[in-house]
Amino acid sequence: MLENLEPPKRIRPCKMRTIMERMDQSDVDILKAALADEVKWKDWVLYRALEERGIDVSPNVLTKHRRNLCSCRTVNA
Repeated sequence: MLENLEPPKRIRPCKMRTIMERMDQSDVDILKAALADEVKWKDWVLYRALEERGIDVSPNVLTKHRRNLCSCRTVNA
């Protein structure tokens, strides 16, 4: 009866996902392209560019999202 007993998955909102949900689709597309281009857009460089535009996100958040270590991995799994 309890063979498949597991705790419920806890899904926390990813900060990058939350930010993108508030953006226009064109901005989301631009940000996704920047996130995908780790050569041109190092975490620190992208962080500074976003900060200059009033988007509050840390380089650590960018790294986790890029490496699929955030809650988006759980949602998309």
